[in-house]
Amino acid sequence: MSPALSIKPFVPELRTNLVISTTKRIYNIVLEAKVNSYAPIINFEYPKEIEIAKQRERKLKAQET
Repeated sequence: MSPALSIKPFVPELRTNLVISTTKRIYNIVLEAKVNSYAPIINFEYPKEIEIAKQRERKLKAQET
């Protein structure tokens, strides 16, 4: 299971920020509670890391044949 963070506002129309620091990056996220808005999942993708993983896969497949 991947790391997860759940945030549920109790009062609508509030605004704050969330800072997440990791060993690789710092994320500064603005959080806004809206009455009719819902974002069940937020996903982060890193193109460089995706490309490196694809290159590794191609290299492994080439070695198998």
